[in-house]
Amino acid sequence: MLDDTLTFAVLLDAAQQPYGSVDRYPAGFYSPILWASGEVVMDDFSLPIRVNAPDGIYTLRLGQYCLVNGQTPALPCCKAVN
Repeated sequence: MLDDTLTFAVLLDAAQQPYGSVDRYPAGFYSPILWASGEVVMDDFSLPIRVNAPDGIYTLRLGQYCLVNGQTPALPCCKAVN
């Protein structure tokens, strides 16, 4: 069984200020705790960008984090996958 994991994406400017972000389950609603063993879940999503985002070079940070009892933990909880 996998952890209750959400995916996040955040768009950061050169000063590391966020100008867009999204946090969601894979496929929008499909918690990994429901996945079958070996299941592959394809996902794509849009990242809303704030209208006041200035021109420039941005970094897109992607990752995942776990929920513990429906809450975001203070420290990472996900197990490494080998």
